[in-house]
Amino acid sequence: MHQRWILAVVLSILGQASVNAVGTEASKPAAPAKPAAAKTAAAAAKPAAPAAAKPAAAAPAAKPATNSAGEPLDPAFEAAQNKGIELYNKNKGEEALVEFQKALELDKNNTMIRTWIGACYQKMNKFQEAAQIYEEVVQLDPDMPEGHNNLAFSYQNLQEYEKAEAEYKKALELKPDFTAAQLNLAYVLKELKKFDEAKVAFEKVLKTDPGNSDVILQLGNIEMDAGNAEGAMKYFNMALAKDKKNPAVLCKMALLTKQQGDRSKAREDFEKVLDLDNTFYDAYLNIGIMDYEDKNFSSCLANLGKALERNPYDAAVHFWLGRYYFSLDSMKNSIKQFEDTLKCDANFPEAEEWLEKAKKRQSSF
Repeated sequence: MHQRWILAVVLSILGQASVNAVGTEASKPAAPAKPAAAKTAAAAAKPAAPAAAKPAAAAPAAKPATNSAGEPLDPAFEAAQNKGIELYNKNKGEEALVEFQKALELDKNNTMIRTWIGACYQKMNKFQEAAQIYEEVVQLDPDMPEGHNNLAFSYQNLQEYEKAEAEYKKALELKPDFTAAQLNLAYVLKELKKFDEAKVAFEKVLKTDPGNSDVILQLGNIEMDAGNAEGAMKYFNMALAKDKKNPAVLCKMALLTKQQGDRSKAREDFEKVLDLDNTFYDAYLNIGIMDYEDKNFSSCLANLGKALERNPYDAAVHFWLGRYYFSLDSMKNSIKQFEDTLKCDANFPEAEEWLEKAKKRQSSF
């Protein structure tokens, strides 16, 4: 019981989430963090990787006075624990992991040490290993909401969204005001295309954090995906009221303008985004897509190339480069880009279909 109380104190210090705090589309997370584009046409905001509870510099002050059996701490255990915390806070995840594993050997049922180990794995983007250790955490202490949140975060980054959904919901059953889990759950529900549930989840976050423009943007995205232009614009205007120069919001408004048929104004608005931020990936991607659709291929390659420089890990830019090369009958390059699309996102819409088209055309030459 004593250890459980101490662990709760530690986790309350850790600083809970922020999947993404979204910005430009994370989340899924993720990813771990990867800005992404709407999968068939243009970029859509997506969360950066959701943050799980992570030990922070203040955590060592909360170290337990006894081990998991209620006995005085072994000096060797305490030394390994403290060294691990010190290394972790210096961003030396691998070295910290060695120390925490030494501590775990000395107290095999210690849930707090497992939490630190999981945080190390997450720091190193080893989410399979993180999931395994957090599975042990929730087995040892099934009533710890932070453990379920961290396990869900690991599943989310492994793109095991249904498992992540279940664990986030367990965390919220145990701690209904757990904003981090609520936010991360919203992103997972969006990935699962459960848009009505995702909207409810984002709105719950917005009630506790009404100034969160990223969440407002996500709500606008959901309305936009549902074909509700008026509802989407309402949220985008809300987000813009918080930050009149938010490039992610302005980019989404430009995309909405394009969908409503005013391509000239949409292009002008995308270019205004680049006037505000000439590094903004989504604007280059969307302008490149419009160039492709207008058969302006030299400009298309220039803009998609700039998008690729800024985010080489997003499937959308590879997909549209594949389409570009396909239009020029450059099948070798087209095939490579479609293969890269699927490496970035195995479920990217139409990528398999276009890859097969490119292979078939190449074989006919």
